[in-house]
Amino acid sequence: MGKAPAFQFYVGDWIQDTRILTPSSRGIWADLLCFMWRAEERGQISGTYPQLARLLSASESEIKDALHELSVTKVADVTERNEIVTITNRRMFREERERVLTRNRVKRFRNGEVKRDCNDDVTPPSSSSSSTSSSDLKYSCATQLREHFEKFWEVYPKKKSKGQAEKAWNAIKPDEQLVAIMIATIERAKKTADWQKDGGQFIPYPATWLRAKGWEDEFSQGEENGKRKSIVEEWAKERGITISPDISKRTEDHRGALPSPDGDKRTAVNMGGDAQRFD
Repeated sequence: MGKAPAFQFYVGDWIQDTRILTPSSRGIWADLLCFMWRAEERGQISGTYPQLARLLSASESEIKDALHELSVTKVADVTERNEIVTITNRRMFREERERVLTRNRVKRFRNGEVKRDCNDDVTPPSSSSSSTSSSDLKYSCATQLREHFEKFWEVYPKKKSKGQAEKAWNAIKPDEQLVAIMIATIERAKKTADWQKDGGQFIPYPATWLRAKGWEDEFSQGEENGKRKSIVEEWAKERGITISPDISKRTEDHRGALPSPDGDKRTAVNMGGDAQRFD
């Protein structure tokens, strides 16, 4: 990285943090800050005790004492592993990471790599470089659109007329938020009686569902409770019992429970506290 000639010195923090250090440790810390600023990974420096002693023109015992003080007082982060000591100035290290992230964002923006909404129109290029950026963006959006469609196709239960479905999908160009809404709606629809009836015969084709904006459909409690209702009806059918419309309707409200398999076959399901006998 380019070496900046100076760094900001926080006088108040220096006085507050270093008053409890010995003069020797304070001087070593000042030198360490300068070397950290010029380090390859700014804000952090590593080495063995002999290496640090040579770098800071101090004895190994002085280095060990100083690093112990810096660690105990939490002026710096000091770690040791496999005889390699790493000293970190938290503020310098954090600010450098933020500078790097900002620099990378600016670089991506200038190179046309910044992520934009694929529903936006791309500004016509005015030069060869901008033409390349525009082409890259179109390619990126097309890839994202296909990836989103594959997610939709994976969860949609009726795998019919994929080409027509993809055509309808490309006309909508859903963003990530809308894709999430679509998938959530499909998962809810899978639990309804209409989508479960006759092995999914009444599930609309995916292209039809997309053109009809199926993700905006609303489901009643009765529709989403269709699975429970069918379980009750199946239980009754196996035992030769006819469920009255009134009792069948109550299953939609989740009031009551299925009778025990070993219970009296002549007693109907107890729904909402009522019992009916079949003679």
